[in-house]
Amino acid sequence: MCSSDLAPAHAEKLIERLTPDVMQVVFPGATRLGQESGSPPAVPVYVGEQVAGYVFSTLDILAAPGYSSVPFDVIGGVAGDGRITGAKVIYHREPYIMGDRVRAPLLDTFLKNHEGKLAAGPNAGLQRPDFVAGATVSRSEEHTSELQSRLHL
Repeated sequence: MCSSDLAPAHAEKLIERLTPDVMQVVFPGATRLGQESGSPPAVPVYVGEQVAGYVFSTLDILAAPGYSSVPFDVIGGVAGDGRITGAKVIYHREPYIMGDRVRAPLLDTFLKNHEGKLAAGPNAGLQRPDFVAGATVSRSEEHTSELQSRLHL
């Protein structure tokens, strides 16, 4: 997590934010990345020689502010069949989550619960945004922007 009040990721291209650690969470099994393109930008993800899906960033699509009014950056992956492959918060300044040994892992759990679900349409069994207690506004904003971002793909 960065310490400045502005998301430094916004100055970087999406492809530059797709570190091996991020990709391990967002699109496990990816063998390589294609070129970033489009507006909003997306990066094709390959498994072998086939495009298996795409990776995107909520910061690039919506720049949605959380409770702190600073935009957060959630990078997400969607497979070719429209299912979520993973999502990871790479930047936020949320006061109820930053440095909290209980809430920070809950945020990761909340995002992991979306894996395998359809990016659009009804999905049974998803946790409510208030799952991360004390961070309802932030989590609701992140959840909404995550879903809206996927509709752009």
